[in-house]
Amino acid sequence: MGCFDLNNAEDGRDRFFLYAMIIVPFISSGCYVFDAWHHYVYHPDSRNYEGLMSTIVIVFIYLQYCAPIQSRRLLAIYHILLWIITEIANLGYLIFYIQKGTPPASLCTSITTRICGFYNELSRVMTAAIIPGCIIFVFGVGTIRHLKKVRVAVGIATIQNSHSYHRLRKTDRQLIQMLIGQVAMIFISWIPHAVQRINVVITFDDIKSPLRSRQDTLWDQIAWIITTFDCSFSFYVYLFTGGILFRQTVRSIFGCRTSTSRTRMLDATNHVQRSRRT
Repeated sequence: MGCFDLNNAEDGRDRFFLYAMIIVPFISSGCYVFDAWHHYVYHPDSRNYEGLMSTIVIVFIYLQYCAPIQSRRLLAIYHILLWIITEIANLGYLIFYIQKGTPPASLCTSITTRICGFYNELSRVMTAAIIPGCIIFVFGVGTIRHLKKVRVAVGIATIQNSHSYHRLRKTDRQLIQMLIGQVAMIFISWIPHAVQRINVVITFDDIKSPLRSRQDTLWDQIAWIITTFDCSFSFYVYLFTGGILFRQTVRSIFGCRTSTSRTRMLDATNHVQRSRRT
């Protein structure tokens, strides 16, 4: 288990907690695949997709970002496998769309009634922003607490050197800042889209001109673009909230690659020189 950070757990709860962060995202993606293909196989004539199982557990897919995997290569394989499983489910929807000509749609949407609009928009914000943000915060705090327990177990926290003690405290503070920054970024990025969609729902019964409808569509697309930028803002959030910790990590990654390439070049040069001598 050298690739996983599962050692030095004081009790079974810590170990179960860490294993869950690795296994639960696969269960969540598997439920999504089951719902998609179950709808395709057993309800080919129905356009109403329930997806009850995946709706309940889909938020746990965000636990993949807390997976305690130390190996970068294994972590990349881990995320690629989850992406492949998700695309398998999307393939089921794509086949249904090609055969039926219209994608599966719910009978209660934001364009059906005002009540359905409020329900759909509230559900979207809850499942895409509030619940994932809370899960990331809870598991992030749990991970930081686990790191502190590991330090106590190996005796790092008992070092009498005041400089080392303050350095560890500063590292913990930077980790918490990065965690709070990421969660706040999720909430803030959803505010423009949520406000725009709520405005559309409130003005549902108003008679709108074609120009007003096009303006609402334009603002909705702009707000959605701002929301989707959350996926690419994580690096900058970590950069400005992580302080020296994040910058040192990035430098160490590129430093390892640079040192590895230099070592290979020196080995190749030495090999050529030895070949010429012989």
